[in-house]
Amino acid sequence: IYQVTDGNGCSATDTIDIVVLPAPDGTITPVDPFCIYDAPYDLEAITNLGTWSGAGITDASAGVFDPAAAGSGRHPIVFETVPDDRGCVGIDTTEVVVVDPPFAEFLTPDSAWCITANNQTYGHYLISGTDSSLFDLIVELNGSRDTLHLLSNGIDSILLNNGPGENQYRLLKVIEYHG
Repeated sequence: IYQVTDGNGCSATDTIDIVVLPAPDGTITPVDPFCIYDAPYDLEAITNLGTWSGAGITDASAGVFDPAAAGSGRHPIVFETVPDDRGCVGIDTTEVVVVDPPFAEFLTPDSAWCITANNQTYGHYLISGTDSSLFDLIVELNGSRDTLHLLSNGIDSILLNNGPGENQYRLLKVIEYHG
């Protein structure tokens, strides 16, 4: 209701109904974190008609996200639907995470591998990746494979059974679990 009174005390009112229409649904389907070397991925929303924007979007119509183009980090991605027959648009924003691959290496130098009285030594290794992640480390110790589960980011050690002659210790793979 709108009411007006002029300086002479005359007044008038008018009423208008305003209808707020719902916007089209542009909800983006959530995605898990990407590794920087993952292939481009087609993002999805409730509707296919609209425009995508943000770092790493290489095809704004199809919603193709390229982790390598985006780079490591957290990237806000926006989807905006095409206007409906009343001119309304739906907009949604999500955050896409791209991480560098994890890395593992032995820190103990070759000169430190010596036979002890009980043939037991500790080899120190480093795992680096996302701070809040957990890791599985697949190792080969003198030809036998083993998996060390749910390790933290940082430096740790592994018990080695050294024998005379050549001993071979290899870090074969590190697997990172995000959240």
